[in-house]
Amino acid sequence: MYDKFYIEKFIRDDGMSLELDAEELYLDVDNTLLVRPEPNTTAVSFTEADGGEMLRQRLDVTEQVINGVIVPKTTPYWSLVEKLVGFFKINHIYKIIYVKKDGAMFAVSNAWISTSLQIPPTAREEYSRWTLGLTLGNDYWREYTENASGEETYANSVEIPLLTSAVGGEDWDDVGLVLDDVGEVWIAGGGGIQSIMISSTTTIYPICKIVGPCVNPRIQNNTTDTEAVYNGTVADGQTLIIDFESGEARLDGALVTRLVTGIISCVPGENLIGFNSDGGSTDSALLSWNNIIG
Repeated sequence: MYDKFYIEKFIRDDGMSLELDAEELYLDVDNTLLVRPEPNTTAVSFTEADGGEMLRQRLDVTEQVINGVIVPKTTPYWSLVEKLVGFFKINHIYKIIYVKKDGAMFAVSNAWISTSLQIPPTAREEYSRWTLGLTLGNDYWREYTENASGEETYANSVEIPLLTSAVGGEDWDDVGLVLDDVGEVWIAGGGGIQSIMISSTTTIYPICKIVGPCVNPRIQNNTTDTEAVYNGTVADGQTLIIDFESGEARLDGALVTRLVTGIISCVPGENLIGFNSDGGSTDSALLSWNNIIG
């Protein structure tokens, strides 16, 4: 890995979280994952008469042993024990939030208990250790960000203006920020195709948010030659959210995945992305994503 990662908190699949406060419940000495298993690119799955289908680069499962300490200060000892026992239960999936030394936060989403929580009894209820074994499944490290309310948000967001709103700037040049719909580049222009830098180590699938009114809104990535279209109307004030990783689309919370055709992917480096629609006054879409590290 690029650096050491320290565990800051756990989030259970039902939304419950456990923060390690470095005061009463904290990790012992060094709890880091310094080495991630190498991707296995040799696995091939043959499906029916269509020939071979390469499986995505798979990471072998790996074990994370959590060694913690209980030191009651303002909270009774047994309340801290009950907090741990009540949180770490089988039949749940956990997200582990890691923090690098530089403060950057990343998460691994697919972890489950492989060795149950152990809290050896102590003679006095002043100090004790706890240990837990977690298996990390086939997953990546992803950026992790929270808002002021503690809700998980996307670390990166870029507003994508309408392709048809491209406006020329001061002069033409072969280097610039904005391209019109025929590929020309303007200096100090606006609208058109946007150049977005993706600081991920592998392909990511972003989320797109569009607020109406617009008809048949669509996003295109000229770099990856991908396009996605919502075949319908997003009324004034309605919000369409398309998650290209999960493949799910919702209009004001209602599932509308069947109305979306295509998928958007983004590769590491520069991506030329545009937004358009067949009508309505919506002049931009919001593209959000979390970078992945290897």
